This record gives sequence, C-alpha cells and structure tokens, in this order.
Amino acid sequence: MPSARPFKLGLCLALLLAVLAACAGVGTYTERPKVSLLSMALTGATPLEQRFAIKLRVTNPNDADLDITGLSLELEVNEVALATVVSDQFVKVPRFSSAVLEAEAAANLLVLPKLIKEAGRSGGALRYRIKGAVVLGTPASRNLASTVTQVTQRLPFDHKGEFQLEAR
Repeated sequence: MPSARPFKLGLCLALLLAVLAACAGVGTYTERPKVSLLSMALTGATPLEQRFAIKLRVTNPNDADLDITGLSLELEVNEVALATVVSDQFVKVPRFSSAVLEAEAAANLLVLPKLIKEAGRSGGALRYRIKGAVVLGTPASRNLASTVTQVTQRLPFDHKGEFQLEAR
C-alpha cells in the first residue's frame, strides 16, 4: 500500500509556496495613507436616522501601490462622534498618488440638528476628524472567507480638516 507521506509533504510544500507568493505581493509601507473627507451630502432622513453619501480621498505616500479592499473609520464633526463608516469598495491607489473612495454612513440623529445649526453660523464649514484603517489585500482575497493564503494588512490613519455640508 502506497504511503500518504509523500502526498502530505507535497501538499505542505504547495501551501508554503502559496503563502510565500501571497506575501511577496504585500508591499512595504513606511508611511500611513492620508484619508481626507472630500464631501458629505445628506441623502435621506427618517425620524430615527440621517443617511449621508461620503466621498473620501485616499493619498498614498508610499513607493508601493495600495490595493484597498475595505475601510472602516469613526467620523467626528466639531468634536462630536457622528458616524461609523465602513466600505468594502476595492480601490487601487498607485504609488505616490491618490484615489476617491465612496461610502455611506448613518448618523447619530441627536447631534445632527446642532451640527446643521453650527454649519449655518459658519457659512456651512464644519471641522472633522476621521480615524480608522484601510484594509489591504487583493480583489480575490475579498471572496476568500478564511484561507491560509489570504493575506491582508491594516494601515491606520488619523486626519483632521474642514468640509462644507451640502444637501442633495
């Protein structure tokens, strides 16, 4: 009866090579990406929540492309926690370049009237802070639920700025 040992050894070597090949595609990132808010537009409201379409600019200061397979962040406006934003949009950000990512968020309805009032007093300008992480991988890794060869990396970011509140 043939031994299963050569088969197991071959399988282990194949898995090791797959993991090494996947790791070779993960670049070295010396700097965090810069994620800034481009726009935030009210898209709908109900008595219990307000929904926003959010556009983010992701800037890559590294010498390797960023293959972003997801993003999560906390959005504060005028130092008040407003929303948690998540996106599973795939975006390739070339080295030393930037790209736009779109997401949708549901807001804390209790703070929105206060923020709209402050925006009216300041000509529509509001201060924001976004803190979170981009998830790097390959488009195929989004479809692999849990495998040995799935390689992902999280790159954190933290950015402050100003934006104009728009209504659609």
